[in-house]
Parts: sequence; structure tokens; C-alpha cells
Amino acid sequence: MMMRCASGKVCHDTEHQAELALIQARARFGIDLTKGPVNFYACNSCGTYHLTSKGEINSILEDPLVKDAIKKEHLAASWEDRFRRR
Repeated sequence: MMMRCASGKVCHDTEHQAELALIQARARFGIDLTKGPVNFYACNSCGTYHLTSKGEINSILEDPLVKDAIKKEHLAASWEDRFRRR
């Protein structure tokens, strides 16, 4: 079960977990950085990390290996969706 902050956002206990969640979320949205989360931040209310679609783009999303992995995962997910609809 995902823990949620009073703000309603999903909590990630560590920066590493937030970074992985950011990459996974980007795989859902693709490489278009105008939609979906682009970074994470430490919450002053609960002390955990939350994803955000505002502010600077996290440098991990600029890494060529991460970009490639996101593209591949996004493509795979789109094909899965197509097969599920049948």
C-alpha cells in the first residue's frame, strides 16, 4: 500500500526511491517533458519525497542511458495497452 501525505501525494522514503519513481513515471508519459513529473522534492510536512511537474527538470532525465530506457519502456507500455484493448 502506498503511503500518502496529507497533501494527497505519494510518499517516497528516500531520494533514490523518488528518483526511480520519477523514471517510472516518465516511462508512462514518454520523453515529452511538458506533461507529467519532471523532478522530486523533500516535503516539509511529512519529511518524505514527492514527485512534481513544476520547476527544474531533474538532471537524471537528461542522462542518455535513462532517456533511452524511458523511450523503450514507453514504447513497450503503448504496445501492451494496444493488446489489452483487443
